[in-house]
Amino acid sequence: PSELRAYFMPFLQQCLRITIHAGETESAENIWEAVYHLSADRIGHGLKLTEHPELLKRFVDKHIGIEMCPSSNDQIVGFRVGFRNEPYPLKDYMNAGLKVSLNTDNAGISRTTLSNEFLKAAELCGGLSLWECLVLIRNSLITAFIDAKTQKQLLNTFENDIHDWCLANKNALLS
Repeated sequence: PSELRAYFMPFLQQCLRITIHAGETESAENIWEAVYHLSADRIGHGLKLTEHPELLKRFVDKHIGIEMCPSSNDQIVGFRVGFRNEPYPLKDYMNAGLKVSLNTDNAGISRTTLSNEFLKAAELCGGLSLWECLVLIRNSLITAFIDAKTQKQLLNTFENDIHDWCLANKNALLS
């Protein structure tokens, strides 16, 4: 990323929001460079962020999004159930307060859909609760590259729909 900064300057001068794929196969230093040299607003993958606790805290403080791509992480670095000694970091990231979302990376290459990414993430994490899925969806709205008015409308609609669903299903939720 440090070598690419000059190429990114025209985009940065236009104040465009940027996602950089970093930390999937490279170290946490690669993620640091993407944020500090390329002014990334979101990081695609970020699997190595746990190697740099101070940077992880900075992500939380600055609300920098992490796009987790479970199918790609399986295909590229071998994150499969039972095939790695390290846990898939999704839940650790969520518990740390990171704005994590699930993404397809490249749906054509990975041959996946967003629904399949939720299933793959659940498989890699030993399951995802309904609440965790809702948080992931909400995080995707919070870190979306959309104008503030549209973002607020989408968040309000999402939260109102969840509220209405909870009211309609309160007996089931309380049992």
